[in-house]
Amino acid sequence: MTQDIAHELRTPLTTLKSHTRALEDGIWEPTADRFQTCLEEIDRLIQLVTELEDLHDMESPEFQLSRSKQDLGYIMERAITLATAMYYEKKVDLQYVGGSPILAEVDADRMFQVLINMLSNALHYTPAGGTVQAELVDEGAHALIRIQDSGQGISSSDLPYIFERLYRGDKSRNRSSGGSGMGLAIVKQLVSAHGGQVWAESGGKHAGGSCFYIRIPKEE
Repeated sequence: MTQDIAHELRTPLTTLKSHTRALEDGIWEPTADRFQTCLEEIDRLIQLVTELEDLHDMESPEFQLSRSKQDLGYIMERAITLATAMYYEKKVDLQYVGGSPILAEVDADRMFQVLINMLSNALHYTPAGGTVQAELVDEGAHALIRIQDSGQGISSSDLPYIFERLYRGDKSRNRSSGGSGMGLAIVKQLVSAHGGQVWAESGGKHAGGSCFYIRIPKEE
């Protein structure tokens, strides 16, 4: 894991160093686009460090959820509303039809974090013009969250490992298409803390895309 973290840190730092040196030596003009590239690399570094801190806190013995009776439908609608602007900017259609309230004993902030991570992941791997469908289903003692995308799908060899921290399939290793490799690990940690399960399916009935499922018990 230390080697993987070093790799993730080295890439943006190397980019920042080369850009800064080129600007310092006068090889490049200090344009807005070049400064924007540096800021994007800094944002990647901040995101990675923040996610590593989150995982560390979640795995500590002192970590506890702040659970109370919450309407999962309301939390879902909040996450959809926040994600709408990102989807609109990329021209990806985000579909969600809310149903009747589903009450569950959850940590509202942590469940919101889970949903934002899942919606961001679906958007990341769905091309412009694609569709992401979100659904919340009452299963009696459990609630099921389903998020399906029309993206590139996940290979069968990668599927068992996508919730491991810093794991990314070979086709996603380049930084323009691959994420930090931390988002799904955080999702798994938080869902497990709620006593739930998270898994993914890809290809076949999902028409080439992927479908992620989260099953949460209503009672603690």
